Amino acid sequence: MKQFLILFGSLLAIGVIWPLLSSLGLGSLPGDLLLQMGNLKLYIHITTSLILSLVLLAIWALLKRE
Repeated sequence: MKQFLILFGSLLAIGVIWPLLSSLGLGSLPGDLLLQMGNLKLYIHITTSLILSLVLLAIWALLKRE
């Protein structure tokens, strides 16, 4: 349960600070795709997702050491 709460809190924190991360250029890295078809815009953040996953994995590993 403790690990779930840590993961949920981390995801919530990322969601809250996403505007700040976007201003730093984190949402528009090379490898992040933008598909436009008529009025539809689809953003696929591949590189950003990989970086955030690695950061969360590092945090998880540090907390799991106990």
